[in-house]
Amino acid sequence: MGELRLRFGRLVGGTQELGLPSDVLIVTGAWDAFAAAVGAGGVDPGVVALTCGTWHSFTVPVRTGWPDELMKEGINVCPHPGPTGFGILATNPNGMSVIAWACDLMKVSIPDLEQGLASAGRGPAAVFADAALIPLPHASGSGAQGATFQGVTLATTRIDVIRALLESIACEFSLAIERLRRHGIESAMVRATGGGSKLDWWLQLHADVCDIPFEVVAQEEPGAFGAAILAGLGAGVFPSVSEAVAQLVAVSRRFEPDAERGAMYEPLRKRLAAR
Repeated sequence: MGELRLRFGRLVGGTQELGLPSDVLIVTGAWDAFAAAVGAGGVDPGVVALTCGTWHSFTVPVRTGWPDELMKEGINVCPHPGPTGFGILATNPNGMSVIAWACDLMKVSIPDLEQGLASAGRGPAAVFADAALIPLPHASGSGAQGATFQGVTLATTRIDVIRALLESIACEFSLAIERLRRHGIESAMVRATGGGSKLDWWLQLHADVCDIPFEVVAQEEPGAFGAAILAGLGAGVFPSVSEAVAQLVAVSRRFEPDAERGAMYEPLRKRLAAR
């Protein structure tokens, strides 16, 4: 454990086999989630890279010597392009695909959703949603069993239902972060990317229930951006991946946690954790 045979961002051979000129550089890249982590600046310990996309997925660098319980609990530890060499990859199939489904089903546009959320109260919605849908056919092996809604009345609005799904996904993410903390893996900050990161209300909720700052990355294609950074590392443009992201990765918005609001969601977090 703890040995990488081929480092990310290193030159490799193979130009002749590919029919390329001999002076073309071929550099090791990374899996899309980890390339996106580089593009988001999530390469150093304590910085979580969250993709608010079709799936709600995140990576966090981890040093060697992680506890055996991680593997026993099914937490994935994979090669990571950052200086630690390894990172945790956690995925939730119920991400923006669930929100897109709900908005389409209820004929709610994103601007209307944003307006409705802006006028919502500080605490949880009256509707409880267990957002365990199976959003795509190929996700049928993910363990999702289908969503449930409770507390729906004749006064329930379309925004209430979608808001409940957003709250559930955010709280599930906070539970994943809490689980890693119990194993000694700290999360000091989250860098968010993907379509869901455009919803300010949702990002603020994430920060509140996790009790850590969230930053939205300005780069709209962090995966391709991260791959380019790794190519630059292999070509000698950057001395290290950490220095490269410090120079190149920009943040567009930052959300500080509101502990008082986060406490309002503790019953919802406990309810989801008890499933």
